Amino acid sequence: YINKSLSVGSSVTLKNTLSVGDTSTLKNTLSVGGSTILGNSLNVSDSATLRSTLSVGDSVILGKNLYVSDSLTLHNNLSVGDKVIMESSLSVGGELFAQKIAITGNLILSESLNVSGTVVTKKHLSVGDTATINETLSVGDLVILESSTSVGKSVFISESLSVGNSVTL
Repeated sequence: YINKSLSVGSSVTLKNTLSVGDTSTLKNTLSVGGSTILGNSLNVSDSATLRSTLSVGDSVILGKNLYVSDSLTLHNNLSVGDKVIMESSLSVGGELFAQKIAITGNLILSESLNVSGTVVTKKHLSVGDTATINETLSVGDLVILESSTSVGKSVFISESLSVGNSVTL
């Protein structure tokens, strides 16, 4: 357990749990075999691979890719330079910015969703505010959108769509 901050100039590989009370900043890659619990922010210049759960009290900023085998819960924003790949559910209390998103479980956002590429989720998609997807949206089950939605190309929804305001396709 690290009480304050963790700053590393290169890669970090942990076989079990990473727990940081405050901010974690990495200039390269993060790979954790167990759970990752951060009281504040996670900043990684390259990719982060997590074999279990990631829980962050504030924001996550990644220069490249985020791979999580289990669930990801954020109380604030998620910003990823390229892909977000989840084998379970993703819950973000703030906004989500990424180029591509692939999620096996649910995608639940309190605020906005901004994706320059494709969003694929095999279960539910719930967005509390605006959803902007420049390419394709593919949802295996229910879609709930509280505000406006804009999708540049195709939309595939297996079950139902609920929109509180406007949809632009």
